[in-house]
Amino acid sequence: MKILQIVTQMEAAGAQRVAYLLSRQLADRGHHSELLFLYVKRPAYAQTNGVSALLDRNPSLIDCFRIAVLLAIRLCTNRPDVIITHTHYSNILGQTIACLCGVRCRIAVNHSLDTLYSPVARFFDRMLGALGLYSKVVAVSSPVAESLQNYPTVYRSRLCVIPNGVEVTHPTLSVPAARKLWSLPTDAPLLGTVGRLSKTKNHAFLIDILDLVPLAHLVILGDGEERQALESLITRRGLQERVHLLGEQPSDVTNGIVASCDVFLFPSLLEAMPMALIEAMLLASPIIASDIDACADVLGSSGLCLRVSDGGQWAAAIKRLLESPQSGIELGRSAKSKANEFTPSRMADAYLKVIDNLQKARV
Repeated sequence: MKILQIVTQMEAAGAQRVAYLLSRQLADRGHHSELLFLYVKRPAYAQTNGVSALLDRNPSLIDCFRIAVLLAIRLCTNRPDVIITHTHYSNILGQTIACLCGVRCRIAVNHSLDTLYSPVARFFDRMLGALGLYSKVVAVSSPVAESLQNYPTVYRSRLCVIPNGVEVTHPTLSVPAARKLWSLPTDAPLLGTVGRLSKTKNHAFLIDILDLVPLAHLVILGDGEERQALESLITRRGLQERVHLLGEQPSDVTNGIVASCDVFLFPSLLEAMPMALIEAMLLASPIIASDIDACADVLGSSGLCLRVSDGGQWAAAIKRLLESPQSGIELGRSAKSKANEFTPSRMADAYLKVIDNLQKARV
């Protein structure tokens, strides 16, 4: 079976990682599986087998038309049996062109809460779903599915939930070696977090409460539009020696740094399915996360879910875990066990079941 996945932009982000893992699982099961990016934002998957892009740069308005033409040529030439598109913009363009090119099995995947997309994207997504252009709509978590409950009946009748699959490469370096490699303190408690530097990830909250945990250092992995604002906040607080902004790193490097942290913190204000949180769970990290639905659903009782309106509560919880390493170890073991619910293999099984049902329905 020829299966083509389409993602809007190439970069090292959650939806892209999920599509790559799914493509690899499908290929391992004997399917002809390809992953196509509409354009390259960052060359995270460049030179990877089975991965390609239609445009090697951020698109201009004219480039958007070019992408549409190139995609139509690609679909009409290669004739995939199944197309799986990820995120709104890929869903809108990819599903429309796939339908026009005669691809009969079309799956649109929503990775984010509906409110995170622009009104224009939401309008077209609703419209295409209501017209039946999507053979099936996949939400990657229950909170995502719930955000679509006011969509048209036709759209919702084709909706199902398939949790993202997550995997990590376990670090080979010891904790002291990993810290030394990145010039992180070897004799101080280390708190870590991973996520795009945006307001919704709420990194400023962690910087604000660092004064309440006097000996601890904070390492932040990720990049984004809030970097300059966070750097200014760090300077104003006089925390330049205790907060380490390491930017966006390859997944194996990120995993090594997270594994060297004493506590993993995830204070996000809004999540669809928190991939970085699950990756930390797989690394057996003791975790404190915000109490939003997406984090509570994933973490359950295998970590601490706290209100981000109470910095004192977070600081007290951090101190308890630092003062009781055995409690942290037990919490980490529980988190790792819970994270095994979100494997790439389970994800691939669920997508193949959807595809099988769609093909049987056409017979």
